Amino acid sequence: MNKTKQFLQKLNNKKIRRVLYVVCLVLFVVLFVRYKIYKQAKIYYNKGVNFYKDEDYYFAEKYFSYSLLYKIPKRLECKSRINYALSITTPITKESVTPKNIDESIERLEEARSILVQHDCAHMYDSDGHNKKAQTLKQEIDEYIEYLKSEKEKFEEEKKADNLDKSSDEDKKNEEEKKKEEAKKLREEEAKLEEVFGQIEQEGLNERTNNLNTYEQWSTESTYYSGKSW
Repeated sequence: MNKTKQFLQKLNNKKIRRVLYVVCLVLFVVLFVRYKIYKQAKIYYNKGVNFYKDEDYYFAEKYFSYSLLYKIPKRLECKSRINYALSITTPITKESVTPKNIDESIERLEEARSILVQHDCAHMYDSDGHNKKAQTLKQEIDEYIEYLKSEKEKFEEEKKADNLDKSSDEDKKNEEEKKKEEAKKLREEEAKLEEVFGQIEQEGLNERTNNLNTYEQWSTESTYYSGKSW
């Protein structure tokens, strides 16, 4: 009986050891995978930092986005999101924004803001984000978006004013052309009238000349009637 108990106890101990071994192996694999993920994310993050320092914001943006493809601790994720957003917003300066690219600039700022508010690194509608720096950057982006929107309205008003000026100048030009055309037509009509009047005058002169000739001929050839002769 004692031997049976001892055997069962040994068997249970083996099972426990096996279970513990499997658990340890699984934990090791999980930790190893997480370490490799963290290491790879860190490599991308560091590359992003180097590109950002070199002011190569295009590749900095790319590598910070790569670092976020991996599941990393929230603290490191927010850090990557801050730098990712900065890589987008830093090139957008007041000097670089023009009426042609202002819409695109606003869209890029909104994209940076959406990166910060993902996973609540910054909060969209209040200041309760997980990361204070992310929240501060998000608020700065909000202010800059509002500034660019007001600048856009100014650009549009200036454009309307320019269009009105151009339209006014065009109207003046058209009015001048119209007056010139009317004056030209008037001169042509006056010339035609003068020609017609000249023809009428000539015809009248010719008629008077003919009448005078006829009268002179009649007065020389005809006898004067002095009354009855019987």
